Amino acid sequence: MSARETLSGNKSKERISEELYVRETLKKYLWSMMSVLGAGLFFSIILNLLLGYAIIWRFPVKQFLWTSDANAVCAATPLDEPSVSQARLKDLAATAAVQINTFDYANWRVLINAALDKFFTPHGRDEYRSVLSSTGIVQKVVDQYQVVSAVTMAPPNIAAEGKKGGRYFWEVEVPTTIYYQTNADSKRENRLLTFTIVRVEPSPINPNGVAIDAVTSTQLLTGQMNQLNVPRINR
Repeated sequence: MSARETLSGNKSKERISEELYVRETLKKYLWSMMSVLGAGLFFSIILNLLLGYAIIWRFPVKQFLWTSDANAVCAATPLDEPSVSQARLKDLAATAAVQINTFDYANWRVLINAALDKFFTPHGRDEYRSVLSSTGIVQKVVDQYQVVSAVTMAPPNIAAEGKKGGRYFWEVEVPTTIYYQTNADSKRENRLLTFTIVRVEPSPINPNGVAIDAVTSTQLLTGQMNQLNVPRINR
């Protein structure tokens, strides 16, 4: 065999050895990567199972966080539990009693809608508008060019509270005097407004998470007026 053939034969063997080495190296690398990926997938599945168990069975979520603005983070309460103080509920009812009965013959729609949007649930708004329409109060105010205003006569009273329909509720009574005035005449009515206040989801415009779902209005009788320690008003 010539020197050239011998040299050529040696190069072929070296090339074959190099190819085998590269092949084995790639195979080991691929097996290593598959092992790492397999281990990662296995641990990921185990971790997700543990998290699911913890969330659903071990540590069920009973409270959540919400923010009313950029500076406040508050713990929220489930809707079937009370979330606000009695003082705040009374203040809400008293303020609503005055604002829903403050309007005039020219701006009644804007003023009433603003009060309803601020204090009432969607259901409560629809019910109140329906009652106003059926009683004809607004039409009378418009026809007689009246200005309506109101003041509370005595502190609000929480008459009842409990759970209904998956929500906590309160019934708050507000003794209210409503004035109907024109340029030539003025009259007033003593009414007991009973607000049904329910828990709702908190929001930036309603951070307290309560709203009025219904309201009833009944005339205050003399005996009730005496119990409230307010003077009898002649009509």
